[in-house]
Amino acid sequence: MKKQQSIPLVMLAIILITLSCSRRDTDSTDKQADVQLIVELNSKQFPNASKDSIEKETYNNLQQLDGIEFFLKPENNYLDENTLQTNGKEKELTLQQLTRNNNAQLFYFKFSPASTNVPYMIYSAKEKTPIGIGSYKNTPNQYVLFNQASGKTSLFGFGWNLTLNTDRNKYFIESRDITGSSDIGIMSYVVDTQNKKLSIEKKNNTASQQFNIVPNDEFLIENIKISTKGGEITESKSIVLKRGTVKNDTSKEVKQNLVFSETLIGANSFIERMGGILITKTGNLEVETGLPKVIISNGVTSFGNNEITKLKYSTNSPLTTTIQLNIDNSISPKTTLNYKITVIQYQFRLKYTALCRGVKSGKIINISGVYNGTSYSNPSLEITQQNI
Repeated sequence: MKKQQSIPLVMLAIILITLSCSRRDTDSTDKQADVQLIVELNSKQFPNASKDSIEKETYNNLQQLDGIEFFLKPENNYLDENTLQTNGKEKELTLQQLTRNNNAQLFYFKFSPASTNVPYMIYSAKEKTPIGIGSYKNTPNQYVLFNQASGKTSLFGFGWNLTLNTDRNKYFIESRDITGSSDIGIMSYVVDTQNKKLSIEKKNNTASQQFNIVPNDEFLIENIKISTKGGEITESKSIVLKRGTVKNDTSKEVKQNLVFSETLIGANSFIERMGGILITKTGNLEVETGLPKVIISNGVTSFGNNEITKLKYSTNSPLTTTIQLNIDNSISPKTTLNYKITVIQYQFRLKYTALCRGVKSGKIINISGVYNGTSYSNPSLEITQQNI
């Protein structure tokens, strides 16, 4: 009888051990899943800080990218890890080498009015869901940049404010929602690329937190308009083009025709003011446009009528101007005529707008910026005579 009773007890022990091992395996799997699970953040866990206002110029520039996909490239441009890339829904974004035909590296904006709490969100072109800030379930205080899952409706952590650096040529990708405290008060969080790794850190204005937006398109320049409104003359100076002498050693007055022609080369440049948006131009970069000239009237300098000029859209291009004079002079007997030809050179700054059309998208972008030009005016001949 004792043998017959021992068999069920052994079986029961085996079953209990098996269940215990299975439970441990399940617990281990659940813990591992928690380690890998990114969760959205709870708005109640963050200070109720007031939202920074959206700069109108920045918002207007970015809104021109509506319907255009783009790359996000960090200032810390590591050769092999120079572009943001998504890796699936509910997965962290990473830095990868730029691959232009990889739509996991492409993003697009969805816009709301600038006055709203979430003026724009950044979406993955591949996943069709927004990117935002979350944390792994087991490390709730360590924030990561990730792709939202499909079907989620929460916007907290997915609103962004793109703010310009001091030079106004790159953006901080700054959260509209996630804030923290510091010795100087409430601090915002931004996307960071320190040590080739994407992370979410408190804003410190370093290069690792600055980005350029690069549209996935090339643009043809259709026209350029240069405006005199708000223009300024930054420098003016008199330049001597030629000095010379003509002798009349006869006893009669001599008529002298002075013919002068010289081509001057001035520095000209178009400097874009599009914030951190880098727009690739293609096709013919020489465009005819009306270029204002500097004139002097009653001792006052101003910008005169436009002259149709062919300009090259470049950060540094020469522009030629030809100065011509044809003057008759009378030289007295036994006299030397000394002459000097001068012209006034002006450096000036004007605002411009270049209308560009995307080759692939067909979208129109108006590039605004500053045209720095050179103008020459008031060529004059100064004459003195002296006895031989």
